[in-house]
Amino acid sequence: MVQSRQSYALVPIICFVLIILIFSSYRAYNSLSSSHHGEAPQKSAIEAPSWLVWTSSAAHLRQRREIIRSTWQTLYRKAEFKPYFVIGTPSVEWLPVIKQENETYGDMIMIEGHADDKEFATTLKPFETFKLFRDRAIATGKKWDFVSKIDDDSFLNAGAFRREFLLPDMNRTIISRVIQYGRPHVFPGGQFYTLTWDLVEILTALYETTSRDLVHDMDEQRKLKKRHEDFMIADLMLEAGEQFEYVELTDQRAFDVITMGNVTEQSINVHRMKTDEQYLWVAAMFDETGYKGTVRHGIDYEAKLRQSIQP
Repeated sequence: MVQSRQSYALVPIICFVLIILIFSSYRAYNSLSSSHHGEAPQKSAIEAPSWLVWTSSAAHLRQRREIIRSTWQTLYRKAEFKPYFVIGTPSVEWLPVIKQENETYGDMIMIEGHADDKEFATTLKPFETFKLFRDRAIATGKKWDFVSKIDDDSFLNAGAFRREFLLPDMNRTIISRVIQYGRPHVFPGGQFYTLTWDLVEILTALYETTSRDLVHDMDEQRKLKKRHEDFMIADLMLEAGEQFEYVELTDQRAFDVITMGNVTEQSINVHRMKTDEQYLWVAAMFDETGYKGTVRHGIDYEAKLRQSIQP
């Protein structure tokens, strides 16, 4: 009888533990199922600014996307950013492939109505992407504090960038490598730039209301050997008289690896790694804490990089 009473006494404890486990599982399921909707997270006063990073890609470049996911997006996951890869609309045979990839990672966005080609990528793609994020924010009531665009041949030290540049309460600001066009005209380098949310809204509104043929205008700039989509970001705001500030990433922080200086502890955005091997060599110089040196595991990655880009 004593043993039976002890067994009955355990019943409330077992039930309590089961309730805790079920509640914890429910919370985990909710967190997982909501992570693919692209909504900006709610944040308290003490939390870091919310940050979305979209990489311009194309349907057929899955291997590069996998490398990006496996390098800086994994190394700096604690930097708390939401990553996306944005493509145009590919030919129909690619759709099942992209569908499967998105089911695996939940980070693919396809801009409908625009071909998945270089013409779209270098003209209207940033504006259509900002418009999509603006529309999602209207639908959900949740905005991002910062939105970054990055090329798929760019490596990002996301941890250092967040710590040093994404400050609370910034507004009307572009953070980028600054390309000089002719003062007072300056515009962001397309390899990597970050907008505060108010500029995302302003640019989207200007894009929707302009009477200019932007594709034609960008084609004309290209003939003059000027930039195209990155130039137009500043040009639209200047034309409308909108005020904005630049926070500059100097040439030591953001640069083209094939033409400029070496990768160093100052490097945040290393650009123009055209081959997957070059990209991996740059990534090998970093770990979760940032830059670790050009020689790692007995391999001189800087030397390999320089040798690969010799004319």
